[in-house]
Amino acid sequence: MREFESAARRAATPVTLVSYPGAEHGFNLAIHANRYRAGDAADAWERAKSFLLKHHPLP
Repeated sequence: MREFESAARRAATPVTLVSYPGAEHGFNLAIHANRYRAGDAADAWERAKSFLLKHHPLP
């Protein structure tokens, strides 16, 4: 994620990294019942969609 942040800043694209305390890799995948975090997953997905629509809109 730090590489993504650095690349975005070099391209003058404002970016905000969000961390979810206690979340493990794959926290957004329901197939990983032992680490799935529905609230954090929903927040991360909405943030990702918003970023992409703002900075890389569909044609």
